[in-house]
Amino acid sequence: MVASDLWTFRDDRGQEVRAARTPRRLVAYAQAAAVLAEHGVPVAAVFGSPHDEPGTDPVERETPGLRDVAYLGAGAELTAQGIAGAEPELLVTVTYDGDRLYGIGPDLQKALEPSLPLAALHVGPGTRLADVRHRFAALAGTLGPAHPDAMAGATGQGRRQEQGLDGSMGRLRAAAQAAPHVRVLALSPAGTGQAHVARPAGWPLLGELTLAGVRVLDQPAAGASWATLGWEELAGLEPDVILRDIRANATPDAQLADVAAWQRMRRRALVLPWNPELPFTAEALASFLDTVAGALRRAATP
Repeated sequence: MVASDLWTFRDDRGQEVRAARTPRRLVAYAQAAAVLAEHGVPVAAVFGSPHDEPGTDPVERETPGLRDVAYLGAGAELTAQGIAGAEPELLVTVTYDGDRLYGIGPDLQKALEPSLPLAALHVGPGTRLADVRHRFAALAGTLGPAHPDAMAGATGQGRRQEQGLDGSMGRLRAAAQAAPHVRVLALSPAGTGQAHVARPAGWPLLGELTLAGVRVLDQPAAGASWATLGWEELAGLEPDVILRDIRANATPDAQLADVAAWQRMRRRALVLPWNPELPFTAEALASFLDTVAGALRRAATP
């Protein structure tokens, strides 16, 4: 190996991630894998979120380019042996606190670190959506596809997708301007007694909604990402649009049938599906923003 062969990347934990050469076989958290694929960087295998239901593929995998990629599991299902079987040269995930690797427990991290470079990009509190996308683009730029024509194709497609995302942002701003009174609440049901309310500053995508002028409701809490309220308290906020967590860890509607406050909220508001771990791809983001813009327009109509 010569010095010029060495691959390095400073991740968002401040770690200098190193490999003897540019990694070509990647294992990645599904959310990260989708963004890398958008940039023309393929992955050999993906793993899911700790919030995924055991034994099932995660919601995040329903992304073009990932449906045929090997799935290694999530949570306790994800093992060092399973990851090693994919013969990776780099593992990529995200971090919500600038320290912990999301989807990789401490013991698993210790088992992997001696032989596998680990990189994490920050997607948690205080991070702008544009910064998240910039960091993924920076990582992808250091990796690049094995074939130049693949990069050219990804670049052309990326420009079109960025234009589509810009258009969706413009439509969202217009809808928010026309509906300043419409209240939006993002929540994750946590049983029949309470739900977790997502705080806009804790989530890059929700933060983007507020920057566009959307009235996203916030609640004070010790944590930067979530506040926990009872259902009657939530109903008292009188949201007009509800972004409802669709992940497996969120209590399903069937179990909330007897929660009177939730039923009142559902009758009053437009309820939209929301995946807090939505891939930060231009296509996925544009679709979400257009959905929210449409809901704002409907909620503002007498």
